Amino acid sequence: MSHDQIVLICFNPEVIRKFKKVKPIHKAYWLCHIGNKKGVLTPDLKTIMDTLKSTGADGLDSHFAIPEEFSQAVLDAGYEWHVWTVNDAAMAQDLLGRGVHSITTDRPDLIRGAL
Repeated sequence: MSHDQIVLICFNPEVIRKFKKVKPIHKAYWLCHIGNKKGVLTPDLKTIMDTLKSTGADGLDSHFAIPEEFSQAVLDAGYEWHVWTVNDAAMAQDLLGRGVHSITTDRPDLIRGAL
C-alpha cells in the first residue's frame, strides 16, 4: 500500500494525537457525531476546531446532519470534511455543493446515479 492509501478514522481524539505523532505522513480524521440536546449542539464549533487543532487531525468525519456553519468553518480552516451515512441523492448533491470531500453511503448505486 502507498502512504496515501492509509487513513485513520477514530472517535477518540487521544488515539488520533498519538497516531499523528508516530505516523505523521498518514492522514487521520476525527469521527464526530454532533448531537442536539435541547437546542444545544454538542460538541460545539469551538470544541470541534480545538480538537482538530490539538490532535493534528487532517479533517473531520461527521454525520451528514452537521450545520453549514460548522462545515464551512472546518473547510475554511484548511481541514478536510467527510460525512457518513448519506443514502439520499438530494442530500448528497447538497453536501457536494457545500464542499464535502467524501460521502459514505449504504446506497452507492443511488448516490452515484444522482451525481
